[in-house]
Amino acid sequence: MFSKKLIPIMAAGSLTIFSAAIYAQPMSSPAPISSQTQTETPTDIQVDQFVSAALKIEQIKSELQQFLAEKPKEEVTEQLIDQVNTQFNIEATKAIEKTGLSIERYSNMMALLDQDPHLLQRVQRKIDEISMN
Repeated sequence: MFSKKLIPIMAAGSLTIFSAAIYAQPMSSPAPISSQTQTETPTDIQVDQFVSAALKIEQIKSELQQFLAEKPKEEVTEQLIDQVNTQFNIEATKAIEKTGLSIERYSNMMALLDQDPHLLQRVQRKIDEISMN
């Protein structure tokens, strides 16, 4: 079983939570990211893969937000939210794996963004490059 980091989003005027398996760590033994993995500098290819996955995940999140926003408030039940969370997890996982990155590597790179300003700059440059095309 996995514990899920929650991504709060606004939908239909109420707070909705998407849980993302992409940030999952096993509940039984929350293994910290090894220092070797944390300090390993991602290659240019991995940065490209990471950005591609992150942009696709953002698109998936936006589409699901729109889906919930279009529902009458009384139809946005816990069951519907759970279904949307499950759909998000499945689609986000597929988006990451389709790029060739492992879920673990994607998660490690996401964690590195907070710790490595150079990586953050590389990711931002790639996003800017894609948005200019």
